[in-house]
Amino acid sequence: MRRGTNATHTFTLPEDSTVKFLTDQLHIYIDYVQGNQSVLKLTHESTNVTVQETAVSVALSQTDTLAFKAGMPVKVQLRWINSNNEAWSSNVMSFNVDDVLNDDVISYTSQATSQLES
Repeated sequence: MRRGTNATHTFTLPEDSTVKFLTDQLHIYIDYVQGNQSVLKLTHESTNVTVQETAVSVALSQTDTLAFKAGMPVKVQLRWINSNNEAWSSNVMSFNVDDVLNDDVISYTSQATSQLES
């Protein structure tokens, strides 16, 4: 993943969990940790989390990815619990973070002009 970009992480659920997702009312928690510090905590209620039949997707914004430090691995884990307080978790997954030269959040406007034109 590269800082300052939009990234989507899709987590495919284990086969034995799929039935639980379809039949139970679940609460889902997604934790992103870097250097033993929590960087991002999301839940099933977060607007950028989509729960599907066999997967959970997380759409990270530029601001979200800029919160990570380049060169340090990020760990992510999903946990979920049903109304009977039965809890499950995924394996801890990790990925590297690449840097960008500018930490600004960029946006597109139709009125953009080139700085090279003068």
